[in-house]
Amino acid sequence: ILPSYNTDGDADKARTLKDYVDEITEGHGSGGPGKSKRSKLSKGRQLGSKAPEDEDVNLEEATPLESLVMRTSHTWYLSKFAEFMRLWLPYDTYSKYSMGLGILCLGHSSAYFALGYLSVKDYWLTEYAAFIITMAFIMMVGLIIYSNFRAPSTRVRMVTVALICLGPTCSTFAAIVASEVAKRILVPVSFTAHFFLWVLVYAFARDLHDTAMHFIRPGEGFWSKSAPGEKKCDDLEHGNSHLRWKHQEEQYHKEWLRHQPGYRDQTRTLSSHQMEKMDRQLERMDYIEQSPCARNSLRALSCGACEVPGDRGDRSGHSGCGDTGAEAFEDLQGQPPEEPRKSKPDFIGWPTDEDEFAVHAEHTKSHIKSTAHSTICLSALLWLAMLIWAIMTYWLAPSEVPKYATLSQEQPMVVWPTATFCPRFIACKQGVTFASDGYQIFQIDLAGGTAKRVNCIGLRGPISDLSVSCTPKGCVPVALAHSVVHCGQGPTAVQDTLHHFTVYGRGSFQEQRMLSASSSELVSYGWSGDEWQGLAFLGHSRFLSDLGGIHNRKLRSNEGLITLDELPSGDFLFVRRVPMSKPSVQIRNASDMTVNGQWHLPARLPEVQSACAFDSNSMLVLLSSGAEADGQRSLHRLQLTT
Repeated sequence: ILPSYNTDGDADKARTLKDYVDEITEGHGSGGPGKSKRSKLSKGRQLGSKAPEDEDVNLEEATPLESLVMRTSHTWYLSKFAEFMRLWLPYDTYSKYSMGLGILCLGHSSAYFALGYLSVKDYWLTEYAAFIITMAFIMMVGLIIYSNFRAPSTRVRMVTVALICLGPTCSTFAAIVASEVAKRILVPVSFTAHFFLWVLVYAFARDLHDTAMHFIRPGEGFWSKSAPGEKKCDDLEHGNSHLRWKHQEEQYHKEWLRHQPGYRDQTRTLSSHQMEKMDRQLERMDYIEQSPCARNSLRALSCGACEVPGDRGDRSGHSGCGDTGAEAFEDLQGQPPEEPRKSKPDFIGWPTDEDEFAVHAEHTKSHIKSTAHSTICLSALLWLAMLIWAIMTYWLAPSEVPKYATLSQEQPMVVWPTATFCPRFIACKQGVTFASDGYQIFQIDLAGGTAKRVNCIGLRGPISDLSVSCTPKGCVPVALAHSVVHCGQGPTAVQDTLHHFTVYGRGSFQEQRMLSASSSELVSYGWSGDEWQGLAFLGHSRFLSDLGGIHNRKLRSNEGLITLDELPSGDFLFVRRVPMSKPSVQIRNASDMTVNGQWHLPARLPEVQSACAFDSNSMLVLLSSGAEADGQRSLHRLQLTT
């Protein structure tokens, strides 16, 4: 691309200093006319342009120094290269714009990935860790955009950076706060910020200029700038750019033709009327049918002695490019104006000489713009759909009023066996209550009586769950240890490994059933021969595996089922450990396992360790603190109001 210079040192070495001096002396009148003319032509060839008669002497030619001759054809090549750039400059412009948006989306996606991954993991202060990492990604993206984004004003830049950071920031706060009111505000605001961000991106994309280069005067905006106060050409930015470009090319060609020596010699003898007639004929010239060598001064340098068959300048069958300006003028003066004919393709010349090139370049640019704009509009519509979903979910959807379990007015009075006894499990049925610390089982009196130890036959190892089996003879505790241990009959084998269970049904212990919950699966067991075997799969209960609600997730390791029990009505009671904003108690119908109701635990109630169904409308809950020294009750009765 850079212009090259003629630095042929061998040609200068073949000439002596006397040859240089003689040539300069002959060029100023010392020699004959012919020799002077040859000297001027030789000098013109070295300088690359015709030397005027009054040109100063180039002293470098009289010395052994190199003669630097700049070829103007390289400037012509740069102009052609600038026109060819119209084919790929739209790709370059919108590729940089798309890569900038890609960096923005990558920062947002990284922030949301960190937020979503850490918020569901069982780490210490996981919400705050997610908040810190998310803020780091948001700050990084904000700094990049603020440093590289070119906005018309500082206010627009600040608003853009605020919209970029507002969406993930609101989402982060919505993920870590427990208030449902705050979530109703932050989630729609987050989607709104993302939607308006992409609307702003689309507005910038609509006003995005392809390039600052001028393709008719290629030097402008590429390696130089317009002079102060000079009117900038916006032919390729507004209006019908191709027609304006063609009209400008025609004006350049006519100006070139008027400055030819033959034109000036012929017009000196014409009257003003004839000059006006000649100008009108020039205006009616069909520019499209001119050969590429006669389009403008730059294109005249491109062809040399080419032949263009069918050219208008080729009246006698000779080369159209060989015609001088005087010959072209004589042909134009001697022929009446012809009707415009359809354009014929140039057989010789650059592709940029054809009108189809400009049409193809404009088509390529419009196709790239439409593709980029359509993609941005699709992203904006996606966030608009999410905004509509958030509004309908958080504001317009009918929300169920949460029900809370309340403390009963009749609270039990419990006296534990010893001051160091720390109960972990309780089980109750038909007014009888048992408690265990994981190794021993006691029957406690809720009216304040003394607790009695139960001798459990065949119990070895720690207890993982506790239930009660009631028969006409009475109620006996059943412990889950290495096997199912009936404290009156001894251990019994079970087919599967159980984690939580309860005994339900009527009749003897072998006639009753056991309900087991493993993850979200509910399985019923019955006695068969010499062990408890699975009889029926009752279904999945997402209440035991998922948090539920709009912000659903899997339960963590410190969350999940606490106990399951049978109500006197025959329904099943499930109690789980979850955040206070989610329901912790659920009652299901025993026949079809449908949900009859859900309740939240009281807000000020400490963490629950175990629970059991006291009657059809109440339950006993054992606090994880055990028997506390400050006198606070460790066993409470909660009323499940409908």
